[in-house]
Amino acid sequence: DTSTDAVCRRRANRCLRELARESILPPSFFVSNVRRGAGHAVQGGAFADIYKGTMSGSPVCFRVLRMFEGPLEERKLLYKDFCSEVVVWRQLKHPNVLPFIGASIDLFAPQFCFVTPWLHNGDIISYLKQNPNHNRFTSICEIVEGIEYLHGLDPPVTHKDIKGANVLVRDDLVCCLADFGLASIVESQCLGRGSPAFEGSVCWAAPEIMNPSLSDVKNAKAGDIYALACTIYEACSLNHEFSR
Repeated sequence: DTSTDAVCRRRANRCLRELARESILPPSFFVSNVRRGAGHAVQGGAFADIYKGTMSGSPVCFRVLRMFEGPLEERKLLYKDFCSEVVVWRQLKHPNVLPFIGASIDLFAPQFCFVTPWLHNGDIISYLKQNPNHNRFTSICEIVEGIEYLHGLDPPVTHKDIKGANVLVRDDLVCCLADFGLASIVESQCLGRGSPAFEGSVCWAAPEIMNPSLSDVKNAKAGDIYALACTIYEACSLNHEFSR
């Protein structure tokens, strides 16, 4: 019965969210048989550093959260945010959303990391620069479908940091959204819990998103659409000045 399955799924998700609020994750959410590659990060983003490694012999990506030294209590709050994002990402299943493999708190200790597939083509902007004849319209439609899926969930999931660098290209050339939730975790750490935090990247942010006091689900979804428009412009123009 589809309706019964949906009810059970909602109840299970609610239980997982409650566990995350207590900084608890099921053991199955953590990865094993993973190995770090040698050397430094292969790429650094605004909120995470990217490392390449392997899991059971297959290439994987470690998205290691940027963390700053602070009191133990602040680290506990950061871990709670991390758990919440793990629970959200674990539930997402869509061809235009980067799959979540698992989490690790040991591999890069004391930093936390998300483990995802390693996509050799990189992000859509880098790919288009190397492959200018790639069908941009198809890629844009795939990005839109990913956002539509996230916003259509109950409760809705907002990305909060849509931009070309966070749209990755799979081996079959299908685009998928990545790195949602990282902005929320790191910005809350930087600004402290007493202040509402702006989440995202400034060049892609709607004006109202710059005012955290206006933050709600409706504005967050609208902010994603504004960032989508900026990303479409970015992909069509490949404007080097856009992100400065």
